[in-house]
Amino acid sequence: MTHETQRVDLTGRLIVVTGCSRGLGAALAPALVGAGARVIVHARDEAAAAEAMQKSGAHAAVAGDLADPALGARMMAEVMRVSAGQGLDGLILNAGVLGEMGPLDQVDFARFREVMELNVDAQLRLFVATLPALLSRRGVVIWMSSGVGRFGAPNYGAYLVSKHAIEGLNRLAHAEYGARGLVSLAVAPGMVQTDMLRAALGVDDVNMHTRPEIAAAAFVRLVHKALTHGAEIAGASLDVLDF
Repeated sequence: MTHETQRVDLTGRLIVVTGCSRGLGAALAPALVGAGARVIVHARDEAAAAEAMQKSGAHAAVAGDLADPALGARMMAEVMRVSAGQGLDGLILNAGVLGEMGPLDQVDFARFREVMELNVDAQLRLFVATLPALLSRRGVVIWMSSGVGRFGAPNYGAYLVSKHAIEGLNRLAHAEYGARGLVSLAVAPGMVQTDMLRAALGVDDVNMHTRPEIAAAAFVRLVHKALTHGAEIAGASLDVLDF
């Protein structure tokens, strides 16, 4: 736990984090727990979800493929169980895939559609499923964006397109539910030392980039800001390392 995370108090807050088996998600869950939050972790299969829960100290775990339309209902049921019907303070939509990289004239449409399904459709389904619980607590949803979700970059294919869509979903969620207390944010984590970054850059050594624990501590500070002064940033597209 970092000194910065210790100064943030999320006691009593219930946060869901998807994609907790590795990378940024594996750092996010314990950072939030360390700040006092009750955390529900998600991973693709039962073994990975159980391990993520055990390693992070989370309160509960939900397993399931993002492509499974039933995942949202299971997540909502667990939220209501853990919160005793009180609702959800935060949803961090961290899980996603990079997909195939290459120029548009070489796109494999089946794989393109798969990335869009996981990075856009699945995120929206989870948001819609948990929206009533978020609204009941005037909670925050963090749509995981990327720098390439704000400009063009050659060969990033469906991943880039999906992140532009995520930026749009954030704006739409804010426009439709901001007046009801939802704090919707699109957040770019920056270049974090993960397997996805290695694949995107085509290199093995990413040690010059941000450690997951550093990014996770910034997310904790951002979540606290969103839950205490959300009106100041609601609907924004942010870089987490600014926090």
